[in-house]
Parts: sequence; structure tokens; C-alpha cells
Amino acid sequence: MRNDGKDLACLALTLLFTSPVMAGGVHTQGQHLREAAKYRFELDNDAVVGSDNQFSSGWSFQYHSAISNHWHSLKTPADWLLRPAEDLPGLQNEALKKRFNISVGQIIQTPGKLKEHDRIKNDVPYAAIIAAQSTWLAYDDKNFQGYELTLGVLGPPALGRQAQNFVHRIQGINEAKGWNNQLNTEPVFNVNVMRKKKFYQYQGPSGLSLDASIDGHAALGTMFTLAALRLETRFGYNMPGGFMYSPDPIGHSMIYDASLNPPAPTRPSWYGTASASAVAVAHNILLDGNVFRNSQTPVDKEPYLFMLTLGLHYETPTWGAHMDLRITTDTVETSGLNSAEDADNTFGTLMFEWKV
Repeated sequence: MRNDGKDLACLALTLLFTSPVMAGGVHTQGQHLREAAKYRFELDNDAVVGSDNQFSSGWSFQYHSAISNHWHSLKTPADWLLRPAEDLPGLQNEALKKRFNISVGQIIQTPGKLKEHDRIKNDVPYAAIIAAQSTWLAYDDKNFQGYELTLGVLGPPALGRQAQNFVHRIQGINEAKGWNNQLNTEPVFNVNVMRKKKFYQYQGPSGLSLDASIDGHAALGTMFTLAALRLETRFGYNMPGGFMYSPDPIGHSMIYDASLNPPAPTRPSWYGTASASAVAVAHNILLDGNVFRNSQTPVDKEPYLFMLTLGLHYETPTWGAHMDLRITTDTVETSGLNSAEDADNTFGTLMFEWKV
């Protein structure tokens, strides 16, 4: 299992970098960023709130296909990647646009005392996951249906120690000393389902607009098992159609792009987003520990979470830049975490996207 993480990353990156060839210029040329084939790079980190505890950092590199009216005409790195969409409920509606995503990413979790060599029993364990994800979407400006499959590896092959300490060396920060105590190596998988419905839209004469949607999603697997309900709003100038994206560090929610062209495709778009979520968590491998092997004593997690996500977005016809801040209630029981720097999972996100 030592090379599983590297092999998985190499496979996903190969698919990502070969995808423009498979996508073909005919599908992207002349299209706006919102409907064209595109790349995205997402970086998540809790440094913006002065923390390096619990969720420490995450990143993902994503390829999103150009939208199509039919699955059979949608271009992907390999035809077999579209076969699940033929059988999944809600994805065959001919009135909805179709889109496919493939991505690779990593998440890292650390306890509060990074200078300790020994295992810290009353804090979250060291843990890292590297995974590849595929997402199948069908949507328009009012409805959204999505499915996601995540396959990856937990433990040393996920290269958490190397990634974190490399960044710390660049920043001149002390390296984390306790990675020998990280969760054990094992495969991880997750299936996520999401449904959205837009229930309010306003379009002003000056180009200002506002909309609101309700989002219900669920995750089932060895990484996360949870159910969530989210209220989403968007507001701004020349806002694209479709639905907002809520940043996701692998597996908790979903990686997707469910957007449509803005009213004035040649002009830039400026808009903000806000969402509030209620989440019921049955399983979180980062807190509960290994599923298939003996693991550390699990941390007592909170079964219910509330999240607030705020975002600012700027987009042109060919590229976009996005900033988000996610604020959560406590994810773990504070009574048993005397050494923890924080008990929530607040973090910031930077995301850049560009048209293929």
C-alpha cells in the first residue's frame, strides 16, 4: 500500500492533463467560462484564522467538462467515465444540461501541539487522505441533481507529512514532529448525492440580481456518512446562471460546477455568496479513526454541526477568482480536548479557474 497514494494521484493527474485533447476545441472555443471546459485549482487552509489544528489544509485540482445537452455528446478523458450517468436517477432529463468532473485532492489534519513527538491522546490525530473524485451533474437555472464517487487512501501513502512539512519549511515554521502517530493506511471511498432547487430570483434593470436555493445532500462511505440541509443565496452584478459552489475539502460535500452564462457574457461578473448549513454526522474517519484496522482511540465528535460560508467572486469570459470563508460550530467535544487550539473547523479558500 506504500505507493497507492502516489499511483492514484498520477492516474488522476494524467486524466486531468489529457482532458483538453479529449474535450476538443469545438466544445470550448467561443464559449464563456461558465459553460466551457475548464480547470480549477482550489486551496483550503485554516491559517486565515490563525490555526493549524483539526483541518489544517487541503487542495484539489479539477477538470470540468464543457456542458452538453446529452451524455453521449459530452467529451471526457474516457467514455467509460460516463457510464454511471446512464443509470443514475435524475440525470436523464433531456431539459437539463449535463456536466462531468474529475479531480484529485488531499486533506491534512493535525493536533494542536505540533512540537510533540509522542501521540497526543486528548486531541485529534494526525491524518491525511489523497483521493480522486468523479462527479455527474444534470441542471438548469432552477434544478440540480448530482452524484459523486470518491476513491482514495488514508495514512502515510497520502503524503501528509511530506506536504505539510514542505510548506512549513518554505514559511520558516517548525515542522510537525508527530506524524509517526498518524492514522493507519487503508483505502477510503465515498458516495455523495446532492439535490438543489432554486425558489427565488430577482433581476434588476441595472444588471444587479439575487437568487436563493435550497440544497439537500448526503454522504455515505468510509470517509464521511452524513446528511445536510443548506440555504444558499447569491447576489451581485451580471451574475451567472445556475447554482453556487460551496468549497469542499474532499468528500464532505461535493466538487462540482453547476453554472450557466451570465446575462452579458462579454462583461465581467461580480457577486457574493452566502450559505447556512445544518449537518448531522454519523461517521467522520478523521475523528473516528480507521475503519478496517486497529486505530487510535476516537475523538468524541459533535453529532450536529452548523456552518456559515461567505464568498466573493470575480469572473471574466476566460478566467475567474474566488475567495470563501467557512465558519463552523464545534466539531468535537471540548471537554476532552484540553490541548486543542480550537474545536471548530473554520478555514478559508482560494480558488482559481480558467477556460481550456
